[in-house]
Amino acid sequence: MLAHQITIAVEGVGGRSKAAEIMKVSLPSIDNYRSGRRQPRPTSLALLRQAAPDSVELAFELEMEELKEAAARSQKRQQLEEGSAHNLNWEHRVTGSSVPVYGTAAASLAGAIAIDDNVIDHIERPAGLRGAVGAYALHIIGTSMEPRFHAGDIVFVHPGRPIRAGDIVVVQTRNHEAAPVTAWLKELVSHTNDRIVTRQYNPEAEVEFTGDKVSAIHHVMTVNELFGV
Repeated sequence: MLAHQITIAVEGVGGRSKAAEIMKVSLPSIDNYRSGRRQPRPTSLALLRQAAPDSVELAFELEMEELKEAAARSQKRQQLEEGSAHNLNWEHRVTGSSVPVYGTAAASLAGAIAIDDNVIDHIERPAGLRGAVGAYALHIIGTSMEPRFHAGDIVFVHPGRPIRAGDIVVVQTRNHEAAPVTAWLKELVSHTNDRIVTRQYNPEAEVEFTGDKVSAIHHVMTVNELFGV
């Protein structure tokens, strides 16, 4: 019933893209809500309800209370399983049926993605990431990797896969030990302990990172790796 109401509301506000903007989630999340595969957070649902036109009749009160209770149970379970809901230690994060999505723009850094404690959503785990410890997804910000990747696209990341020149990677940087982790989506050109050279497409340029500022380099999964197509 909730999925049907969400579908009506999405159409009422102008479609998937507008609904995703209103709810501050990705397009795949909107599709999951409409199909009933996943339920939105109460805060996201409230934003959609507020934006829906008066002509759209939505009886959300009961569903929102149920979602709040379910979210509280889920958060408690996740904290018990992971030890800390904010721990970004990839080697010890448990695997589950979904992966976290990060995608908050880092202040003062064009195209950078802040990932410390900035989970904006969870998305169904693709077949290629089953059993992958520490897998996550990034909601792309900026246009530096166009035309291959566009702002708003979702990419899936496997921290355990080996990396090689030509791979699309997520470079995680940290200016000092207490600083937040910042992620950059780039094509890997070469890497040593002291210097990581990457490429972006728009504008075309090489982007270098010094080894002392890089905390991790993770492999971005291709469609073939994810789904075997």
